[in-house]
Amino acid sequence: MNKITIIGKQQAKIGYVFLFNKPLTLCLKCKYYKICMEGLEAGRIYIVKKVLKRAIEECKIHFNGGKLVEVEEANIEANINAKEAILGAIIDFHSLDCKNILCKNYVKCAPLGLRNGDKCKIIEVIDKPTCSLGFPLVSVRLQRLFFHNAQ
Repeated sequence: MNKITIIGKQQAKIGYVFLFNKPLTLCLKCKYYKICMEGLEAGRIYIVKKVLKRAIEECKIHFNGGKLVEVEEANIEANINAKEAILGAIIDFHSLDCKNILCKNYVKCAPLGLRNGDKCKIIEVIDKPTCSLGFPLVSVRLQRLFFHNAQ
């Protein structure tokens, strides 16, 4: 689902990827807060899908103002247990229990943008990295799924 937000003019390019942490204090009283921040979720990675024509010159956090863009949550490359790595499968994501932060695989074993328990669809099986601790790993690309509770 695409969302509208404001990013810096320099970053306003299709394909630009960013991690949204949380709104800055400066943003809380901005007249654009609702459109800019409320649709984004802290800790998620977004990718710019469309740059809109409207510039926001009075944006206080972006040098030379901001630009309206359409973004969507990015698909994330992650290492998962080989037993779960089936193309098209829907899994509950859980980062691997590894404390070896110096390992070249670590950023995919505990990827930014995903949280334990996220429902994800495996949209691509990429490769089989070698794990120094012996975990049977497969690198996959995950698309987080959104479910709405029927009430």
